[in-house]
Amino acid sequence: MLRNIYNHRNKISKNLSKRLIKDKFTIISDDCWGGQIYNQLEIPYYTPTVGLWIGGHDYIQFIENLSKANAANLYNANSNETYPVGQSAYAKFHFLHYKNFDIAVNTFQRRYQRINWNKLLYKIDLEKPGMNADHIKKWNEMKLPNSIAFYSDRVLKEWSGDIHNGVYIKNWVLDGALMFDISRRSFNVFKWLNTGVINKSLIYAMMNFLLFDPTTDRKILYKIRKLRTKIARIF
Repeated sequence: MLRNIYNHRNKISKNLSKRLIKDKFTIISDDCWGGQIYNQLEIPYYTPTVGLWIGGHDYIQFIENLSKANAANLYNANSNETYPVGQSAYAKFHFLHYKNFDIAVNTFQRRYQRINWNKLLYKIDLEKPGMNADHIKKWNEMKLPNSIAFYSDRVLKEWSGDIHNGVYIKNWVLDGALMFDISRRSFNVFKWLNTGVINKSLIYAMMNFLLFDPTTDRKILYKIRKLRTKIARIF
């Protein structure tokens, strides 16, 4: 029965998510966070930043030169990493989820051609290792519209000023895919995708918990198991 409830919840979640999104959008992200949105909506990737991560300085350079004619021209960086690493005139790209460099670059360039220049959104995670005050200053100077910047306790210790479109994330983790499910509790992801505006409401929080947050199922199952254990002890 629980499996049927889980499957039904997922079906409702996917259908409702697609209805809440108005237009095709491109999310430029420094890691796998953006790709998770496309995965959960089950729509094509309208962004080249999928299955990879980009370091702080490089990511900012990539954003600033995104529309340049050579932005997607990558060559093999011949790194010692266990995965392919590409280098452009502006940034280094760590293709963490690829085994072959040629496939990684061809996929990157094909998805770059899909960018919707009329609906660009940007995400940056300032809490990541290597990010510092200089990156925050540069981010603030760029004042990108339709953007969001995550930060947590480390940044608060090192930075006392404002952060452009900053959102504090409790229980921050390094993994970009996991961060998507964690961060969406802190802002209305649908409103951000549609308007670029960052906010959170009680209605959204309830919808996210009941329909969209994949950890909800695990929490409910955990509570059911605890309840069963208590009942078993009583009888």
